[in-house]
Amino acid sequence: MDGEWILKVTPERLTEAAGEWQGEVRVIEYRFEQIRDVVTRTMGYWNGDGGEHYRKKMLAGITEASASVVIVRQQIRTLLAIAGIYQKSETENTEKAGSLEGTILK
Repeated sequence: MDGEWILKVTPERLTEAAGEWQGEVRVIEYRFEQIRDVVTRTMGYWNGDGGEHYRKKMLAGITEASASVVIVRQQIRTLLAIAGIYQKSETENTEKAGSLEGTILK
């Protein structure tokens, strides 16, 4: 097995990892919203080209970063789908193995 890797993971661990990431994503989204609020509030006291330029750049950065969060959310859905497929396959295999006659396996 030179250079080969076998990855063993359980559906429970996949689901757990997805849950952990969901929590992190919620925190990140909350922080982005806080930043957006602070930037928006600058409209009340920072007028002119400097303020507009700052707000435009900051909001563009938040929008760009939010696109990354969408990708992470998709990865979370993928983890959960993999866990579901894994669990379903395990259940089906267990049921099929249980239906075999005892004399078949020695």
